[in-house]
Amino acid sequence: MVVIDNENLVSALECIVENFTVEITPFAYDLANHLTLAFYRYKDKDTDEDQGCEDGELPAAGCLQAIR
Repeated sequence: MVVIDNENLVSALECIVENFTVEITPFAYDLANHLTLAFYRYKDKDTDEDQGCEDGELPAAGCLQAIR
């Protein structure tokens, strides 16, 4: 199993969008939709009372950063 750091993924997405704006335009809606779903998964993980920690806060913020 390969583990990818969320910050690296967001950084890579930013570079792709900046450098390939025309090429990624047809995929922008789906990309934003998937990032939105991921944001809510992380947000829900963040508010999980059983864990008692804030594991989802940084990845959720990363999703918002990528959507922006």
